[in-house]
Amino acid sequence: MTFNIGPVNLKRLSKYAIIPEYVYDYASCCDLSSIEDYIFLPMDRKLVRTGWAMELPHGFDAQIRAKSGISIKKGLTLINGVGTIDHDYRGELLIPIINLNVNKVSLKRGEKIAQLCFSHVCKTSGFREVEVLPDTLRGDGGFGSTGKSTTTEQVQVFSPVVKYKNWRI
Repeated sequence: MTFNIGPVNLKRLSKYAIIPEYVYDYASCCDLSSIEDYIFLPMDRKLVRTGWAMELPHGFDAQIRAKSGISIKKGLTLINGVGTIDHDYRGELLIPIINLNVNKVSLKRGEKIAQLCFSHVCKTSGFREVEVLPDTLRGDGGFGSTGKSTTTEQVQVFSPVVKYKNWRI
């Protein structure tokens, strides 16, 4: 079941801004587009402009997520994984993008660059420091340990060096 938060107010900051849209009826996120052309060198980071500011309904936030197509086809993704837009933010929606490709990559004005999703804000009434947490079957297992008996000492941390030769997507 889909929950409709009603209309979201948008303030146009550029004549090139494209209204975010849900491409399919059951899409959970709508697409955001660039209002400018960009060139990204390998490992370049830029804030890509959308040309929109918005007012979120109270009790909601928006999340910026990477688009899988632009990630796999061009090697462009979000710098911080998922971006959060708080209810009280009124500045331009800027998308922090990094080029993970070994080649120069371009973005064109009007190109879809990210997804915008809305969610309820859930807050805690506070935090309480305790000496002991209750035991669970999982315990402190993480980092791929689900269903396995793994201790912290068994987790191998590595940083592979990858060499690319004529690598293209």
